[in-house]
Amino acid sequence: MLNIRFVCPLLNGMHARPASALEQRVSQFQARVQVINLRNQRQADARSVLAMIGADILYQDPCELIIEGQDESAAHQALNQFLTQEFAGCD
Repeated sequence: MLNIRFVCPLLNGMHARPASALEQRVSQFQARVQVINLRNQRQADARSVLAMIGADILYQDPCELIIEGQDESAAHQALNQFLTQEFAGCD
């Protein structure tokens, strides 16, 4: 199991467009990926746009991705790059 901690950079919080962008990245891997909003402890499957929206992730909320499965290392690398370099631009 690998994890990535990050602070939500999205001024409008997690909504359909950034959730869809994250879901598209996650769907490239077999690993299970959970998004946890550390502010309210809500968890969501990162393969579900609606579940991620339901986690009520707001601007500057501390969050974590939990990645586990056979290709977790590759998923961790790709998702970390996405979160640090592209995610903020999805808003």
